Amino acid sequence: MKKQQIIFMILLLGMINGPDNSHAQEVMCPMDATGSPAAPPATLHVGVILVQFSDWQTNTDARGGRCHIHQTDNDYTYQMYYDHLFGTNYRTDPYGKQTHDEEDLFGSLKEYFDEMSYGDLTITGDIINPHPDPDATPTFVTLTQTKAYWEGQSISPAALLNAALAVSGYSISGYDKIVVIYAGRGGGSGLQPAASGYPFKSGYFVYQIHEKTSSDRGRTQTLGTFEGIGTHCHEFGHLLGLPDMQIDSATWPGGLREFDLMANGNQGFMDGNHDNTSIGGYHAPTPLSGWGKLVLGWATYTDIATDQTINFPSFDESNNIFVRFVNDSDHDNWYEGEYFIIENRRPAFASGKRSFDGDMMNGLLIFHRANTPHASTDLNLDVVEANGVDEAGSYIGSCKNAHLFPGTTNNTAFTPLSNPSSNIRNGPRSGFALTNIAVNGNGISADAYVNYLVSNSTDATASNNARKLVRDSSGNYHLVYESEGEIYYQHSTTGTGNWLGLMRLSAGNGNNKFPCIAERGGNIYVAWQRQYMSTHNIHFRSHVSGSWGSVQTLATGVGANPPLPVITTPATSKLMVVYRTSNNFYYRVSSNDGSSWAAATAVPWPGASDSAPALAPTTTYWGNGTRSCLVYAYNNGSTYNIYYQYYRNGPDSAEGWNTTRTNLSSIVPGSYNSHKKPSIAPSGTSGDKRLHVVWEARSGTSGNYYVIIHRKATDWYTWPNVYSVTYYEQQKEPSITGLANDTAELLFKYATQNQIYKMHYDGSSWGSP
Repeated sequence: MKKQQIIFMILLLGMINGPDNSHAQEVMCPMDATGSPAAPPATLHVGVILVQFSDWQTNTDARGGRCHIHQTDNDYTYQMYYDHLFGTNYRTDPYGKQTHDEEDLFGSLKEYFDEMSYGDLTITGDIINPHPDPDATPTFVTLTQTKAYWEGQSISPAALLNAALAVSGYSISGYDKIVVIYAGRGGGSGLQPAASGYPFKSGYFVYQIHEKTSSDRGRTQTLGTFEGIGTHCHEFGHLLGLPDMQIDSATWPGGLREFDLMANGNQGFMDGNHDNTSIGGYHAPTPLSGWGKLVLGWATYTDIATDQTINFPSFDESNNIFVRFVNDSDHDNWYEGEYFIIENRRPAFASGKRSFDGDMMNGLLIFHRANTPHASTDLNLDVVEANGVDEAGSYIGSCKNAHLFPGTTNNTAFTPLSNPSSNIRNGPRSGFALTNIAVNGNGISADAYVNYLVSNSTDATASNNARKLVRDSSGNYHLVYESEGEIYYQHSTTGTGNWLGLMRLSAGNGNNKFPCIAERGGNIYVAWQRQYMSTHNIHFRSHVSGSWGSVQTLATGVGANPPLPVITTPATSKLMVVYRTSNNFYYRVSSNDGSSWAAATAVPWPGASDSAPALAPTTTYWGNGTRSCLVYAYNNGSTYNIYYQYYRNGPDSAEGWNTTRTNLSSIVPGSYNSHKKPSIAPSGTSGDKRLHVVWEARSGTSGNYYVIIHRKATDWYTWPNVYSVTYYEQQKEPSITGLANDTAELLFKYATQNQIYKMHYDGSSWGSP
């Protein structure tokens, strides 16, 4: 549980002074002190004192004396005051409770905090003013000063309480909290709703509030009813030590508006329209957010620390809240660090009974807390709007169903690449993602990932020998990568730029690395290595005919050095995997999409010092045969060289390796040395194929500079004595992709700046990076 610190607060809350300000009520609640709430006790006993002023005793706007909706006299009774604050079964369903002017009621203050605390806080109370019977109008304490006098004073609930006690002689012994309700609407700063520590009795707290204000379920100013419980609950939240959370506050996080009681949730959920009259309004405040429940100790949290499928329970019924810490060194302090709080907001309980989210649709609500504000008016805590528009908090009524996931925009993904994104505020990608978000019965399900499209390995691409990305004939991209010791796959559909279908390919056993991907006819094939104790194994998995098969083990105990497996598919249903062992390259082939494999066999020639294999397929000129083309670095005793050889896949000739190999680096002058990390790709169209090989080499005897060398074959075995050298500030780890018409694209690492550059080959020369 995060730390909790006791604080005594003076909390002030602005209120309406007239109809023209009907949208501004409680926008500001300035705080004179800041800090953290303490965990409240299990039971709080509250005393309520009703006061009126010397000039506000018989006015029909005082004490609910006249309903301006129905033009009837109807004083509030003791029972009405009591039920409003401490009543039970005070809901429209199934009990149909209403105010005397026929406004629907949705619960009492007691019921609100019982729901927010999951039953951990029980509030009891009394109306201290004398009354002949529950159905009689209680006798108000009449202060000697006028209403205007109190409006002109500095805000002090304690002063108003002391004046009432001096006149009435009431005792407040035995009460934990005191509420002062004064007659009529407030005006002037002195009668703003507010909460403060009561200075004359240790541990006592008091808030003051007007007896009534707007009576409409929306935002209008018609007189004639109680002030809705929303403002009562907001002020009582201050008595528990909770700070103001509205965006206007200069002392605490904002951007929550109607999604949190301590922001503007006291006014109810409005779905983007502050004139909405079809909602509960002040009678139906929205819940206390997960942040408030966590700091008060009413909720526990589950840290999303591993990849998993989550069924988020109802926020109203489960006291367990899911949190993802993305940049947080102290998980025991809710006031620092960066994290996401995820809540499943539901308009009703599983039983069908309305919740305090009753005006909202079902969806995930995500809050983002960071040490750095995302805007000048946002102090650290903000709503993540599912519609991608940074608007919740911009005005009263700005919170919408469109801000929920999936919500009205049907947004089912929250990732580092989505809008909105899960990235660290003003920083790098967090790696956190929720995908496939869907309403699922009483819960909401989602697939959670902690390193989405993020690898935790400094050598995630190894020698850059294996392809991680392929493009199919429909223009879709398929990606494999390693993250936290597991192999993941995703795809991106044509023209969208969105990465979908995240799936873990490895078994969840860790130590998996260096995947390689191949594609043919819509089928996907992936090979990778896994370290097991002091050696490595080779694994394979395929997506054929629309579904993923199980993980296969192609080799075990291949050696301590990384085997760096590569895979290619030279023809329909045919596969080849090549990997490094302690004494040679070995290969396995399949003719049925990997359902079965020929025995592992050594590749002729390479020997023990082979390094970084790269593999690519190409067709023969006449088109009825294919070759699997292999390049690798080999140390011949003095320096590393790049060698090429190919495998005949048929049907034009018997399957097998060619009997010779070609040293591609032999024609390069000796001033270039240490040839390593080759990449190979075919280019051109059917009947006019080329092979491109690029690799890195050091330039000069000191070896201080790196270049990339390129050679091109006119078919699968003819290599003209032509090479080109590209040099641009320490080029390393090249990767080449062939295009049509004998062109190609080259990616490489700019070593001194850790940046990736691209160059284009037009068929005869290289362009600029």
